[in-house]
Amino acid sequence: TDPFVEILNTTFSNNTAVDAGAMHVSGNLLSDQVKMAITDSIFTDNGATGLAGALAIVDIGGTIEGTTFQDNSATTPAVTGKGGALLIANNLTDSLVTISNTLFERNTADDGGAVDILGLAPVLFDTVNFRNNTANDDGGAVHVVYNGSSDTGNTEFRNSTFEDNTASNGLGGAVY
Repeated sequence: TDPFVEILNTTFSNNTAVDAGAMHVSGNLLSDQVKMAITDSIFTDNGATGLAGALAIVDIGGTIEGTTFQDNSATTPAVTGKGGALLIANNLTDSLVTISNTLFERNTADDGGAVDILGLAPVLFDTVNFRNNTANDDGGAVHVVYNGSSDTGNTEFRNSTFEDNTASNGLGGAVY
């Protein structure tokens, strides 16, 4: 069977790293063999001096459901911090990441106050609340940068709310 990472009813609090303050999950760029599921968990007060204040998902598919991301940060004066709570860096075009019934609140980063998405893979946000997230530059709540042609990659928002998010010195108070 394919490798699987499962996190259930778990709290990650006050963790720090250069990248991925609380947790880094990575797969294989050549095949979508690793899956992950994070359910009913909390990521709070985690920080990175580079990328992904709380969680980095790299080249894998999976789900995040019923989870709270609060007060996480990825900021530094030397390097652009991306994804105050979550960084999704995925070049596997058939590797869906689904985030549902989740709260992103008071997260900060240079780009993507709550979430930064890089790559080609599709990402679905369903019933997600983004509140009071701040980016120093672009994407107060979500920052999306797809590599390659315009027919690759897809970020979709369904039944979601963006409230009081800020891109302090850039574009897209909610989404860039």
